[in-house]
Amino acid sequence: MPSAEFNGRDDQQEFREVEIAGDAFQEYADKNFILQTMAEIISAAPIASMNLIEGLSLAKHLGHGERTGLSIPKYALLGMAVSYARCFSSGIVTIKPEDYFSSDELKEHRLIIDFRSKYAAHDVSNLRANHLSVRVSESNEEFLCSPSVSDVVHQPNLAIQIEKLANIVKSKLEERIADLDKEVEAEIMQKSIEELRALPSRHSTRPDLKNLKTRRGRSHQ
Repeated sequence: MPSAEFNGRDDQQEFREVEIAGDAFQEYADKNFILQTMAEIISAAPIASMNLIEGLSLAKHLGHGERTGLSIPKYALLGMAVSYARCFSSGIVTIKPEDYFSSDELKEHRLIIDFRSKYAAHDVSNLRANHLSVRVSESNEEFLCSPSVSDVVHQPNLAIQIEKLANIVKSKLEERIADLDKEVEAEIMQKSIEELRALPSRHSTRPDLKNLKTRRGRSHQ
């Protein structure tokens, strides 16, 4: 009998991963990849949407200062936005927003994409600005110079918006994956165990930053 769950088994050494091609296998792998990303985004939402008091309190609990407290929700939000947008970009594994969202939801989606493209990933929006602040006294000859940075520090509503859209995608992906699960299993069961054992081995490699510039291909084509 086939088993979908490999992790946690005591007899893992008795199994060999094999190469297998096909559109259903590729879609199954790709949809699960996006599903995992959406689940991770949703899990980060409580951190990104916490208020500043909660952020400062968490930083204090961890033994860090005020800057960490301000940074915790901000950078959780940036991570959510970048990871979310990556699922719809021109990468290897992507989906089309039109397949998942209503017209109103598409407007919210485009706002998130703009936030990612013009602020989170590329510093081109006037949401963020910097200048040298020179303040001159009106009563004496004193003046003060200091660098000044204006930035979007806290946007809990945006985190909640991303979480909502991610949940919509997650729900629809789960429906499609349930169908693909049956389709993939049926296709595999058309082969005998001898035919499956005759397939070439699949060799997985651990992620390494040395390979950062190497573009990956599709896994089941």
